[in-house]
Amino acid sequence: MFFLTTVEADGSIIVIPKDVVIRGSSEYVLHLVGFFIEANMNYREVNFNLRRMWRRYDIVDISLGDNGFCLFKFKRESRMQKVLENGTWLVDGVPLFLRKWRPGPTTQKIEPNKIPLWIGMRNVTVAIS
Repeated sequence: MFFLTTVEADGSIIVIPKDVVIRGSSEYVLHLVGFFIEANMNYREVNFNLRRMWRRYDIVDISLGDNGFCLFKFKRESRMQKVLENGTWLVDGVPLFLRKWRPGPTTQKIEPNKIPLWIGMRNVTVAIS
């Protein structure tokens, strides 16, 4: 588990106690972290589209950070898990990659385990038997 430390101007180091980190982490159990590939998405656009698409998954809150990462809060873990299981989501044609929130730095890019791929094929004869 990652624990934050801060170095003050006078050289002193402040360490956040493990129990404080664990207590604070429990607040984010029902959160997913998301990242849009190569796009700087507008909050209104993201909020409108995902609230509409995730209505049945009981989405509670959507937050966008300055670093390109998003936080999504759900009412229930089972619903949050369904969002993860249903693959890569597209918001206005831009892929949104998700993972469960975990303590530590969120500046690491999310490594997708699958990526949607569309192939346009022209002049292909399909044989139906």
